[in-house]
Amino acid sequence: MNKFEDFLEEGKKIQIKRKYTENHPAQTVGKTASVRNEILKAVKDGVITEEEFTKILSKLSTSPKRWRSTNSKYFFVSEEGIKLSKWGRRILSEVEEAPKLKAFPICEATVTMDAMNPGDKTFLKFLKKNKVEIEILTMKGPAGYPEVKMTGSRKDLETVLSSEDGWDDPDLAEYIEESIVTRVMVHHLDTLAELVGNAKDFMSVGKELKKGKYKYEFGSGMMPHYQVEADGFTFMIINKRYVDKGDREVNGIAIGLLENIKTEITNMENTFLHESFESFTGANGFLNEKLGSQILASILMGNKEGKYGKKNLSTLAGGFYQMTKVALDKIQDEDFIVDNDPSRAFKNHGGSKNIIFFISDNAKENPYLPSGSYSNHQTVPGGGILLAAMGGDREFYTNDWSRYSRNRSWKKDGKKGSEDQIGVNKKYRGWDASGLNNGKRIAEVSDRVIIVNLELIRQKYSTEQLRDARQSAKAGAIAFKSDKDFKSDNKNRYHKILATKAASMPIDKMVQDAIDELANQIKDGLASGKKTKYDEILIGTTSKGREAKLRDASNHMSNILDNYSRYCSHIRQGEESESRYGQSESYYERESKNYAKEIKDQIAKIKGFDYAW
Repeated sequence: MNKFEDFLEEGKKIQIKRKYTENHPAQTVGKTASVRNEILKAVKDGVITEEEFTKILSKLSTSPKRWRSTNSKYFFVSEEGIKLSKWGRRILSEVEEAPKLKAFPICEATVTMDAMNPGDKTFLKFLKKNKVEIEILTMKGPAGYPEVKMTGSRKDLETVLSSEDGWDDPDLAEYIEESIVTRVMVHHLDTLAELVGNAKDFMSVGKELKKGKYKYEFGSGMMPHYQVEADGFTFMIINKRYVDKGDREVNGIAIGLLENIKTEITNMENTFLHESFESFTGANGFLNEKLGSQILASILMGNKEGKYGKKNLSTLAGGFYQMTKVALDKIQDEDFIVDNDPSRAFKNHGGSKNIIFFISDNAKENPYLPSGSYSNHQTVPGGGILLAAMGGDREFYTNDWSRYSRNRSWKKDGKKGSEDQIGVNKKYRGWDASGLNNGKRIAEVSDRVIIVNLELIRQKYSTEQLRDARQSAKAGAIAFKSDKDFKSDNKNRYHKILATKAASMPIDKMVQDAIDELANQIKDGLASGKKTKYDEILIGTTSKGREAKLRDASNHMSNILDNYSRYCSHIRQGEESESRYGQSESYYERESKNYAKEIKDQIAKIKGFDYAW
């Protein structure tokens, strides 16, 4: 029988060897050895060199030699390099369990009350404890006392009103107002919970969602999930073991608003939102021809062939990804500029936005080899080798380990030259130095440069862009009380976007007219007083009988302005690109046309209420 202490230790040990007989007992190790776990995570990418391994140890351990001797069983050393042993992989799989995700309560109710002393510190502390926010509307309300508006969940507001430290009157709860938005949201949560309850297992949830006429996307990554869109809300359905608490929980499955279930889960097939470089490369750590640009592939392979070229590609591409957070399979050759005049590289392509790759095609004598150097750097190699990666601000990039991210990442190290920088040796002096320690010298021995605009590729292919877009769409969905509020708020946003570009375009007037047209539809809907079956204000009906609601109009206008903002941004950046390089990069023109078409299509839906969800 297990002792109480045994239960306390459960989950703190990792079994790396099973018990066979009494003479061969099971072997376990602690789960929370921080240095060991960090080193295992650093090596997990694949095979690394002895030099790289030593460097990692020196950063993470105060006694690298002793640590390596004690923990040698976790690694396998061969001629190719160092990789994890089966025991190392076993421990790594245990310490890299999927993290628990947090959920937060719905907070969409308000109540307006008289307050004797709204600035009292004890009173404010009481409100904070109950997760209620306060706004002073006026210091002299209808009853002569200060009037305040409180916001929180209905449950928390009821607690405040009934408590002796608050208003000590539970009957005041009848004055709590829940928005139409909240009621619709709660309706969907309840409906989704009912559908999930009908499913025989998690994989059958999709079938029930279809019966309930819910559209969804299924993510099959580390944490399988369903993502449901309904009435402008995004809901997540996920196994309860991955979250602390859902807005609804049924049969071990959590249901909640996406913004409440704080998660980084995304559909890899559709969005390519890589949470780690490993998800891009695959289990073997190699790219498997997933790079979309041959130019980028040739740069990162560093003039190496076979397995060494693949290893170099994986290592450098991993760091490049961690720095840029762009989908590497989407980058195309057209995103790079090739310049055959390296001597003018910084003049033509200066600035921190650009990365300049210096390439040597022809072997040549190194004119900067320091006196007394006995290294093999007398000759600068050719064959398309990458000599250096530099910013347009003349700073070298390194591809270094980070103990905090546990991945390689490109970064500027601020040094004039060191052996750790990407490309060839750049030490200034010493027996093993090359003397190629600055941009001027590197440019002189290069045959060409390849330039990529970081701002441009991040804008085009950012793996964070879609997440940000979803969040901004939520934030941009305007809460309004009248058609005048709607018109005013959207006109303000429109003029802010318009001010970001200089040139006037025909589409500017189309967007402005769209705001007026939607505002008039809302005005007519409010005047009619008609309601939907969910007691929402009805503002119109499509030719197919679909009901258009206030929320639909708000979301539709928000989406139009989102696309209009992107359109204006591309127009502005195209103008800047033309000013900088003499001609606009084709991407800006192409994308601005795409957004213009999308905006026109969205505006065309307004007249017949075809924006109804």
